[in-house]
Amino acid sequence: MQLIQNQIKSFLSKKQYNAAFQQALTAQNLSLVLYVCENVDPSTLFDMNPCPLEQPVLISLIQQIGGDLANQSILKCSYIDEALGALDIQHSSTREHVPKVLLSTLTKLKSFSVAQPNHPAIKHVKKLERVIQGVLRDFE
Repeated sequence: MQLIQNQIKSFLSKKQYNAAFQQALTAQNLSLVLYVCENVDPSTLFDMNPCPLEQPVLISLIQQIGGDLANQSILKCSYIDEALGALDIQHSSTREHVPKVLLSTLTKLKSFSVAQPNHPAIKHVKKLERVIQGVLRDFE
């Protein structure tokens, strides 16, 4: 894992954000994904034009960080929010995966809302629920 983290650090130092996220996501280790998230400001990343993250990386990022909102909820919500804004639901590489991933993420968000109604991130979670429901309507 240290080797992968060193590779990620190298990508980050070169501002190769897609490679850093892809490396962390491919390892399927949430702590590595969060390491990248903690070291890259989501607003800065997603304000770049074009977005440096490829569509498959965006959908994988939403899937992995949306799977567990118990820890670092605000950071995860910020990333999910920004990634949703950068997601191209018409893109051929993501179109077939988007509904499944977003439906799963929506279910987890709703479960979090019920279990943690007074959590500091609850407003952000509720907003994400509405955004995802809107995106899913485009697939009906």
